[in-house]
This record gives sequence, C-alpha cells and structure tokens, in this order.
Amino acid sequence: MKQKKGSIFDVLMLAIIIFAFSLFIVFGYKIMSEIDTAIQDNADLSDTSKSHMADLKGKYVNLWDGIFITVLILVGLAIAVGVYYFEVHPVFYVASIFIVIFVVFISAAFSNVFSDVKETEEFSSTTSEFSLLPFVMDNYVKFILFLSFIIIIVMYAKSRSDI
Repeated sequence: MKQKKGSIFDVLMLAIIIFAFSLFIVFGYKIMSEIDTAIQDNADLSDTSKSHMADLKGKYVNLWDGIFITVLILVGLAIAVGVYYFEVHPVFYVASIFIVIFVVFISAAFSNVFSDVKETEEFSSTTSEFSLLPFVMDNYVKFILFLSFIIIIVMYAKSRSDI
C-alpha cells in the first residue's frame, strides 16, 4: 500500500462509497425524525429539550446535504490527482473504456436502488426534504460518467516522454 496511486478502479470505489453514504444519510434522517416525533409526544420532557431536538432535526438536512456534495467533489478531485501520478501505457486505454462501461452499469443499478428507496412510502417524505442528495442520485450515472472521463483524460493526456 506504500506505493498506492490512483486508478480507474477508484471510480468504482467512489460509486460504492457515495451510494452507501447517501443511504446512510437518508436512513439517519428517518431515525432522527422518529426520535424527534417520540420526543415531541413525550409530556415528561421540557419545552427546551423539545425545541432543541426540533432545531437539530431542522439543521440535519442542510448539514448532510452539504457534507454529501463536499465529499463527492473532494473525493473525486483526490482520485483525479492520484491518477496523475499513475504511469499507464496508452495501450490500456481500451481496457479503461470497458471498466468505465462496467462502472456505469453498476452506478445505474445504484441509482435505481436509491430511486426505489426514495419512492417507498416510508422514505418518500424523508428524501423530499433534501435538495442535493436526490439530484445527485437521480443523475448518478451522469456524475460517475463525467468523473470517469475526467480521470481517463488526466491519466492518459499527460506527457509520456519516458514510455
């Protein structure tokens, strides 16, 4: 791992991580909403604790929407910087295209799974409160395809004086 550098396979890992992260955020908000409902219904708790929990629930969506898009952008940039240092012979360009096709199919499946979760009765109101998360996941294939081609361009478009 000491010589680990970026590769096109990192896009697959990014697709998996972002998909899992999006589900984590949605499930976390669903749990927080249920806890907030239980706290609001509890007559033994003070109004201060109820308002504090309602305030935390209100901040959750904006906070995690921002964290989600920040993680997506920063990890994408980190992969692009990592592949710059990865010496690849141009003959592997064809293999990279096949890997991108595979990653696009996987990301399409992830997008469909998220769409199915989003349209369920339990999560439709939860996901509708987010703005960036559903947008990214509805256009997940486009984001992954864009990032894949940026990485391929960075990987193969640099000067090859010593190959």
